[in-house]
Amino acid sequence: MKLPKNYKIVPLFLFLTIPTLLFSQTAGDLAFVGFNADGDDDFAVVLLKDHPKNTLIYFSDKQPASATTFSGGEGNVEWNTGNTVLKSGTIVIFNDFDSSAARNASAGSITNQAGSFNLATSGDALFAYSGTLDHVAVWLAGIQNAAGNEGDHFSETSLVMGSTFVNFYTSGNSEAGFYKGSRSSNTSYSSYLTFIGDSANWERAPSNVAGETLLPFSQEAFTTNTTTWLGTSSNLWNYSENWDNGIPTSSSFAQIPITAEAPNITAGNSANVGNIAITEGTQITLKSGASLIISGTSSGTMNYYRNLEYHMDRLKAWYLVSSPTHGETVTNLRSNNSFLTNENNEISFAHYDNSQTIASDRWSYYSDTTTETLTQGKGYATKLASIGTISFTGNIPTSDIFIPLSLAAESGGNNFNLLGNPFTAFINSSEFLKFNTAALAQEEIYIWNQSTSSYETKISGVSYKIAPGQAFFVEASNTNIVRFSESFQSHESTDTFQKKSEVRLQLILEDETTSRYANIYYASERATGYENGYDGKLFEGTAHPFAIYTHLVSGSQGQNYQIQSLPNTNHETMVIPIGVNAAIDKALTFSIKTMNFPSELNVFLEDRLLNKFIALTQENSKYQITLDTALDGIGRFYLHTSEALLERPHTTVLKNISIYETNSASLRITGILDMNSEITVYNILGEKVLHTSFNSTGIKDIPLPRLQRGFYMIQLATKIGILHKKLILGIK
Repeated sequence: MKLPKNYKIVPLFLFLTIPTLLFSQTAGDLAFVGFNADGDDDFAVVLLKDHPKNTLIYFSDKQPASATTFSGGEGNVEWNTGNTVLKSGTIVIFNDFDSSAARNASAGSITNQAGSFNLATSGDALFAYSGTLDHVAVWLAGIQNAAGNEGDHFSETSLVMGSTFVNFYTSGNSEAGFYKGSRSSNTSYSSYLTFIGDSANWERAPSNVAGETLLPFSQEAFTTNTTTWLGTSSNLWNYSENWDNGIPTSSSFAQIPITAEAPNITAGNSANVGNIAITEGTQITLKSGASLIISGTSSGTMNYYRNLEYHMDRLKAWYLVSSPTHGETVTNLRSNNSFLTNENNEISFAHYDNSQTIASDRWSYYSDTTTETLTQGKGYATKLASIGTISFTGNIPTSDIFIPLSLAAESGGNNFNLLGNPFTAFINSSEFLKFNTAALAQEEIYIWNQSTSSYETKISGVSYKIAPGQAFFVEASNTNIVRFSESFQSHESTDTFQKKSEVRLQLILEDETTSRYANIYYASERATGYENGYDGKLFEGTAHPFAIYTHLVSGSQGQNYQIQSLPNTNHETMVIPIGVNAAIDKALTFSIKTMNFPSELNVFLEDRLLNKFIALTQENSKYQITLDTALDGIGRFYLHTSEALLERPHTTVLKNISIYETNSASLRITGILDMNSEITVYNILGEKVLHTSFNSTGIKDIPLPRLQRGFYMIQLATKIGILHKKLILGIK
């Protein structure tokens, strides 16, 4: 076919602008931040999501009739966002909407309209939506200036009062109002919805004041504390040049993309962040002694490194650890660390099983093929094949952690549970213990000190900061659940006792290679008997062949305490029984350390076997002996504090003799040394049920006859006097 002259073949291109198909609009993409029904009618919105160019949005002051339609004789207006992308946080102001000819927008343009648009000062509602002029596809936002009226019908929409729908005046009505709250405090734009939806954050025109007095509406943009990792200068988290919007704060949203240098929080440093997103393929690193607190949400994984500092004389010592991440499997843990392996193909990583009757069987080691996931809040024992650090990799926990406790003492095990700090920050032991006191036998944790190969007791009365990656024992009183609350977290420079103004005396016992201690605290509100959270037992989950401890000044039941708290008055009347466990032929040295101790008080160690009072007032004073018999308990040593020099006071010796039931068939007497004595037991009718003579070397157990449970009067006769005591004895 031959084409006519003067015609050319021209390619035909059809350009269609369909912004609503390219941009998925949802409720909360924008919010109303200004409303004026007075004068020429005005309103303002903030965009809470980036809007592509030529996006169409509709406004109507009609009453919703259904999920997709309006009713009434008011108006609808179509707004085109224009030929540029409108970024999140942008404020757009719409003026003079009561006149179709004068309507205008501070960005984009009014492209279509229908009906008569007129906001009522007596109460009206305004809606933003996507779709067409007369059909709603998605309800985006709403606002009203009074209770009732069109706002009563917002239930026809999918909008939410106090979020995507704003009623800024809930009593009567107001001609105008604007959002006066923060425009820069949130970590995401969507978070502003609840702030904007709260009428308390709005400035309103009083009922007798014209609404136009609040104009013009502010065009200050909304911003977020979003900052993105650049890593252009180094890998240090706390270096501003490595972030595009400054170092994250507790209200920031930190984004960690894949970069040449992933962020590193080094030992002794800390970081706060509101929310954090870590791109898959990169990991932030937290070094031992560093801490990270996230107050919002987290996505992505983190590496945490915990130093296991070996000592020259304790090569490959065991440590108690916990994972400050969640989601890591033992398979992944093995691939990232070098563990020892035994002949049973078990690795040197174990959890504690308190149900085992044999103490040495309570450590349950993982095999070299175990695939289970580590439990948050659970403790583990480990030692590595070589000097270095143990690493944990997983998600960062951002919620409270719950751990059920177990009881096994009645079946031959014990009630001690090995827990661990599940967070990437320090936790306050006092807060943890007091919060969970109903589940615990006492407000104490027991920390393994690998440098001394001994357990140290920490009480709730003296705040201790448990480091990330640190495990500890607690004693359960039931099978309730303990809770690690996010609120327990804090940043600390070290994981040791926090220095406070307490008065403390530390009695130290040393042999040729090892040192042990017992702490005594003094405070005006304390008592001489047991107080939960202030008197701390020596850890009973293991044997103590070498130890020093105290018994209570009053009400002793034979319990060994590493920590005892006493009144800070009448020091001369308080004589503290000192217990020692040590083998025969041990050369022992006693000494003290004090903190804020009254300068007028002298400290004396009484050795009743040798009938000596040894002054230990000066911190370089020492008392040295070599044992010709093994020691296992109290009875030989007592601690005195006095302003005067001491001689052996018989009344004090008698006062500090303790008598208590060890079980239904035995009565224990402590504090009598090289002294012939007699004990008589009477029932409540005055009948003698037991009489016997004995000689004691410090601790004496007296067999009891089969007694019915009840009150009995004890009479102890010694050469220095007679002691009477009332006890409950008998078969339970």
